[in-house]
Amino acid sequence: MNVNKIVPLSTKRLISSTFGFERPLTPSTRDKSSTLDESNNDSHNDSNNDPNNVSNNEPNNVSNTLEEKLFSHQNQQLQKKITFRIKLWITFSIIIGLWLAVLSSLFIIHLQKTSIKTTQTTETIVGIVTLDCTSDSDCSSAKPYCDTRYSFECSQCTSSSQCTDSTKPVCDIFGTRTCHECLVDRDCSGNLTCDYAETRTCV
Repeated sequence: MNVNKIVPLSTKRLISSTFGFERPLTPSTRDKSSTLDESNNDSHNDSNNDPNNVSNNEPNNVSNTLEEKLFSHQNQQLQKKITFRIKLWITFSIIIGLWLAVLSSLFIIHLQKTSIKTTQTTETIVGIVTLDCTSDSDCSSAKPYCDTRYSFECSQCTSSSQCTDSTKPVCDIFGTRTCHECLVDRDCSGNLTCDYAETRTCV
């Protein structure tokens, strides 16, 4: 038996409203339902974006905190390295400066001691050796020239130019400092040779 044919439409509506049966959605009902869903979604999104919602933002906050701590730790380590290198360089510079100061002091002391020894030696030599002359004016006519290069003694000559005797034109500078006819064979003419051992004359 077909119930739809027997039960009138008004009766169906009454039964549906009385017993809570769902009735099909009309176009207007669908629009209201979609509007309600969108409102619920917006409120949900707002709750997620709410800065006061600690439970949703907590993972991000923890991540940011860890990054900040890591960055701070790296900066501290870098500062420690830079500070250590600066201290090491300063210490090294001070040590080098001290060593240079010590070496300079030792060198100056050595120079002072050497100068004192040289002065004492010079004074001793001057005290022991009696100088015959220091210039030609200290010498007599027999030995008019003062040998200021070696012996500081008055002599007949200190160079061959001072030998005025034509028979004795050569001065024995490194020996007796007197004038002679020859000192070597080339001082003699012709086939003559110099008798340097005895007479220092050409023979």
